[in-house]
Amino acid sequence: MAIATEKMNSRPSRFSLEVIRTSCISAIFISSFFVKFEPALADLFSFIAILLFATSGLNFARSFVAPLLFMIIYLLAGVVSAIGIDRPVVPPYSDQPLQYSMVTAYISMVAILVAAYVAADPSRRYLQIEKAWWIGATIGSVLGLLIYLGLKPLIMVISAIGEAPSVSYAFRAVGGYKDPNVFSTWLVFPVVSMIQALVLGRLRIGILSVCCLLVNTLALLLAFSRGAWFDLAVASILTIGLSILLTPSLRQRRYVMLLSIGGGFLIVILLAGLLSIPSLNAAFLDRFVLVKSYDAGETGRFGNQLNSIPMLLRMPMGFGPYQFEQIFGEAPHNTFLNSFASGGWTGGIAYILWCLSTFYMGIKTVFTRSPYQAFAVPVVMTFIVMTMQGLQIDIEHWRHWFWMMGLIWGLFAAMQKYISKGDNPNAVLAGWSVS
Repeated sequence: MAIATEKMNSRPSRFSLEVIRTSCISAIFISSFFVKFEPALADLFSFIAILLFATSGLNFARSFVAPLLFMIIYLLAGVVSAIGIDRPVVPPYSDQPLQYSMVTAYISMVAILVAAYVAADPSRRYLQIEKAWWIGATIGSVLGLLIYLGLKPLIMVISAIGEAPSVSYAFRAVGGYKDPNVFSTWLVFPVVSMIQALVLGRLRIGILSVCCLLVNTLALLLAFSRGAWFDLAVASILTIGLSILLTPSLRQRRYVMLLSIGGGFLIVILLAGLLSIPSLNAAFLDRFVLVKSYDAGETGRFGNQLNSIPMLLRMPMGFGPYQFEQIFGEAPHNTFLNSFASGGWTGGIAYILWCLSTFYMGIKTVFTRSPYQAFAVPVVMTFIVMTMQGLQIDIEHWRHWFWMMGLIWGLFAAMQKYISKGDNPNAVLAGWSVS
């Protein structure tokens, strides 16, 4: 009787602090399928999680210092540039300049939360976040496809509870987002990581898993985002290639190669099926044009970018946040250029160093034998490719970009801790799902 009572008391409470905190982290990623209003549900859950983890449960590793320093300099440069703005803010570009830095600072705090959360218990917490993101992505993809297919009751509900997009995206899947480019790039990491999990055997190949992958991929393709297509193609190829190269198991290497070939055929069949539909074929051909009409010309996207460079070279403080739009009539659509425009020379250089330091941490984790090596491959490859996509789009407020950054920091800290303790071949094999 005493033994039975002791076992009953040893069971973790269903409503313990740890369960609540873990559930809150999962809720961030699951709820990220709907961001048509600000702050989004993911932002609210992030705020609650920051409060819940204020005193314990995180590991702020010393390796965070360098990229964190560049992040802080970048944020401060934006604030200083915003204070120095002397031109009136006029519609339709009436966003408050200081709001730019405040939003960036908050999303950066969430990245730090993710990093410290993963670093404290890397394997379990990375897999938890990955699974939660898969669930959110699948819900968002189903929602996006239903809206794309014209389910009117659902369209009316979504329109009623969220902000309407400023531009009509009649032939592009947008899901619970205001912009198909953000919606589709948010799907890239879950698709790439799901592909790797399937080929490594970490995720069982079954009807549910394959259907989820196909639904997510289809929603991403139907968003007709050239950047997201590029991200998916390059990140998937790099992830599969590195998984084949780095796996410590010859048997697994052969298995990955065979499944990758089979998966490639499935993708070809999926694309062939989509392109056989005349309306989709026309939409694909339209989006495959490398330079659109709004890109070309002296006052097009690329023209505005070139015209801004001589001005920025004469202005060490930059234009200030949201000022590029007021000067040229539209956003720069180049995150690296915008870092100089919004934060001056200091902000631009800090942003580049911030990205490069994260690249270093990610690549180091990918090519170092540890239990977290396999986890690092899809997130690092997706992050690098998406960061370079910043050359043609504004990504500095994409939540998923910051989340991936946090995952990289956390896995890097875990890898360093593992190396300091000595090699454990069994743990490495377990990380690669090799028994």
